[in-house]
Amino acid sequence: MKKKLLVIAMLLCVAICTVLIAACGNTTVHVTSVTLNKTELTLEEGETETLIATVLPDNAKYKTVSWTVEQRYETIAVDNDGMITALSQGTAVVIATADYVSAQCTVTVKAPPVPVNYVILSESNLRLKSNEDHDLTVRISPEEAAGNTVTWTIEPQGVATVDSNGRVHAIKQGSAIITASVDDVHAECNLVVSDDELHYELNGDGQSYMVRYTYTSTLTDAVVAAEYNGKPVTKIHDSAFLNCSDNLVSITIPATVSDFSFSSLFHCRKLEEITADTDNATYSSQGGVLYNKDKTVIEYVPYGIKGKVTIPYGVTSVDSFSSRDAITEIDLPDSVTEIGEWAFQGCTSLESITIPKNVKTLGFASFSGCTSLTQVTLPDDLERIENNSFTSCAIASITIPRKVNYIGSMAFCYCANLTSIHFQGTRAEWDAITKGDSWDSGTSNYTLYCQD
Repeated sequence: MKKKLLVIAMLLCVAICTVLIAACGNTTVHVTSVTLNKTELTLEEGETETLIATVLPDNAKYKTVSWTVEQRYETIAVDNDGMITALSQGTAVVIATADYVSAQCTVTVKAPPVPVNYVILSESNLRLKSNEDHDLTVRISPEEAAGNTVTWTIEPQGVATVDSNGRVHAIKQGSAIITASVDDVHAECNLVVSDDELHYELNGDGQSYMVRYTYTSTLTDAVVAAEYNGKPVTKIHDSAFLNCSDNLVSITIPATVSDFSFSSLFHCRKLEEITADTDNATYSSQGGVLYNKDKTVIEYVPYGIKGKVTIPYGVTSVDSFSSRDAITEIDLPDSVTEIGEWAFQGCTSLESITIPKNVKTLGFASFSGCTSLTQVTLPDDLERIENNSFTSCAIASITIPRKVNYIGSMAFCYCANLTSIHFQGTRAEWDAITKGDSWDSGTSNYTLYCQD
């Protein structure tokens, strides 16, 4: 009997343990935390974004997340996967819940940016000196788009900088384009950094620059840069100095300039001096006059050059002093063999001249209109005095060499002060000289002196 009861007791214990074990195996693991990848979110109307929920522990039984919106349903919508759609401006809260544990994200919806129609800069052309600053401003249309971000760029770099507020800082001489961009719309400003008043443009070769024009008519001393934007300045364009004709007094050209269009100086009546760098391989200068490198050819005589001008030995032809009305005296070397047409025409302040010994012909109108010219010394070997050579000069007396065989029409016309002509030959030789029509018309009653 006792054995039977013991067996029954043992069976009962086994049954109870089995039940307890089974009960322990069915214990539910609950969610302890829910977290979101974002707790704040800003979207524009129409935009979407999916939130990611992390549920712990990993073995929780009820990990399925439900998504809801707290109030403000008109602001956003959220689907079962946590994707939020921004509907209209405002603020709402998205709640993610799993097994009664929640996390939330505050969502702000703003209006989309207003499309930009156009961008206008305060200057489309800007000129600065090195180390100078200037603030560019932007006007955006429509005004509702004014809050959009402006992006500033400059190309090429190195000439200047521009910051995020549009402040331009000039660094060195050159040109660049500043661009202000808003979305896909932009405006440009052409920047020139120059320490003088000259404007430089790229030559056709793309490797060098020219002086194209000046910025101001008040420029008095023009110093051409040797380099611009990292490239040499090689040319002076025919419009370079047309804007500064009233005040320009001097021009200095660097060693790099090899092409000078002198038509650019046509109106520069006050220009007194052109100076070429001593290392220039094309031009040289002396006393304000521009020559070729070897000083054998006169390239240009400034209109405003004053006083006495000395031409260096080596020059053989002179034909470029016309209308230089402030010159009082010209010293010509014996290397000169030709006095060209109109050579000194209109030099109204010229008082005296000695023609070099190797000149055989005075060109057409060579001294016409030299209304102050009183003293002329002609060389012994002179043969021809062309038409209008001394028209309207102030000569009172002149000595004509014996070898002269031609005196052109109106050669001494209107020389009202002429009182004596001294011919170094005989009267017969004088009468044999070919004389053009009216060669002496308008003169006073001069006296002819011959050797016999």
